[in-house]
Amino acid sequence: MDENIIRLLNTYICDLKLSLRTYNVLKVNKLEKIRDLVKLKKRDLKKIKNIDNVGINEIMRIIYNNRLCFMDDYPIYDRELLNVYNEIDEPYLKRIEEFQFSLKILLSLRKKNIFNIGDLVSLNTSDLVKIKGLNKSDIALIMLTVKSLNLSFADEDREIKSR
Repeated sequence: MDENIIRLLNTYICDLKLSLRTYNVLKVNKLEKIRDLVKLKKRDLKKIKNIDNVGINEIMRIIYNNRLCFMDDYPIYDRELLNVYNEIDEPYLKRIEEFQFSLKILLSLRKKNIFNIGDLVSLNTSDLVKIKGLNKSDIALIMLTVKSLNLSFADEDREIKSR
């Protein structure tokens, strides 16, 4: 299974460049991830209450530009792909918002394009220390959170392997 496709399917709509109206309509209809959108048929997308043609075009552009498709695009649809790798089973895909981080920590991490635990553990601990806006207690909390998931940062992983 291609990890990039799985990561893309688990992308939250708030991370997409959608208009505020389209985002709100999707959120109200409990369509939170790209995975939820591709499970729809195009005709069902058009039936969503309060969605306009601009919103439909935005969504279709995102789906097709990422080489994905809607349920009715092909006669045989890969449903298995949509059901594997839920975030609960894959710690690397857990979003940083799911943890008890302060807003200050979340904003500092997002400025460095860190949106999930996989992005976070790909850093070296020295890179983590260099992130503007984080103090020692913030860094300690982040490191404790990573360790609680039985994960380690990129440089810690190398140290363990070299021992």
